[in-house]
Amino acid sequence: MRETKKNIIVAGGAIFFIVVGLLFLIFHHRDNLVAHVPGEVDGYLHANGGLGNIEDKYKNSLNEWLEDNSSINKMRWEEIQKNGIGEFGLFIIKNQMFGVMENSESSRILIKEQGISYTIAEKVVIFPQISSFETSLVEESWYRSVKKRFNFSEFTVYLKNADILNKNFPELGRDDGEMAILGEIEDGKLELRVYGKGIGKKSVSGDSQMIKSIPSDYSKYAKNMTFPKNKQKTDYTIENFNYLLLQNLKGPIEYLEQGDSFVAYFSKELNDIDLLKAQIAQILAYLRPEEQIKYLPDSSIATQLIANPSSVSFENNVTELPEFDLRLEINENEDYFWLTRNKLVYNDSIEQELFISDCSRYGNNQVIMNATELGHLIIINKSENRVKVCVQ
Repeated sequence: MRETKKNIIVAGGAIFFIVVGLLFLIFHHRDNLVAHVPGEVDGYLHANGGLGNIEDKYKNSLNEWLEDNSSINKMRWEEIQKNGIGEFGLFIIKNQMFGVMENSESSRILIKEQGISYTIAEKVVIFPQISSFETSLVEESWYRSVKKRFNFSEFTVYLKNADILNKNFPELGRDDGEMAILGEIEDGKLELRVYGKGIGKKSVSGDSQMIKSIPSDYSKYAKNMTFPKNKQKTDYTIENFNYLLLQNLKGPIEYLEQGDSFVAYFSKELNDIDLLKAQIAQILAYLRPEEQIKYLPDSSIATQLIANPSSVSFENNVTELPEFDLRLEINENEDYFWLTRNKLVYNDSIEQELFISDCSRYGNNQVIMNATELGHLIIINKSENRVKVCVQ
């Protein structure tokens, strides 16, 4: 009986501390600024403890972007972030960025010292100065649809409309619509959890991995992704060649790009090699049109540029366009075709499997990796409504 009573007391104490801990997290991470942010914003960022703890490599890129999209220069943004205390917010309206902080004497002095005009909106101060507004972001239906009820992240971004991937690269899902991004910085790595209806895609079956290692100077890598046709017409230029070609491949693709070179693995079952050669010939013909003389009714002569696919030939599954320094080769094994443009160079390499698992502890078979100024950007498809992004 005494032992039972003791266990009840211990259990009760544990529950008490759990509840207190949860209440602390909820109130400590509460956003006290958003209720005073204009409803017309296109995007809003909230940093619970300010932006002073962000690493310099991230902060520098952020401040350069802020300078390009506001009337405040980079040095002033840096000073505000470095000396600001407590919560900090950013929002964008019609491509113009504004900052928002708690309305306190220290905040007003800090902004004033930078020579920046500001607006006091009840409990917050907004800078630079903004026109009066009637509605708040918390009243907007798009914000309410993606707002996370429990959010313990260091910073959160709400976007009314956004494209998280580069143009002419495989899409996870739709490239518009509202989304919520929850972020943390751990051990120099930026991790983002992105939520929004349809931003991901349905998982594909299987987990092909033909590429075992990746050159350290790679440009892009995608595993088990598809290259959908662009919604807008893509010009037939050598710069767009990779995308024009890859969108003709059926089924999930494993793809590695390094500068002007790439290799792509794709299913033999879903693709016809003769049809692919014809599609390649069509693209190359547009890149290298032939001159054709045409006699006009008035007896004058005109020169037309005509795309002639029959001028493109494959010898032993290889075709070349020396004027573009372009060499394409098709190979196959029992399950896959693979298409190579020029030759990849492995001076130094990264173990692909370890690199991705460092971002996704539970693994996932749909991955996009991009080399950026900040480092390696990894996008992992978790579900139709969730993706994870890591910047290493």
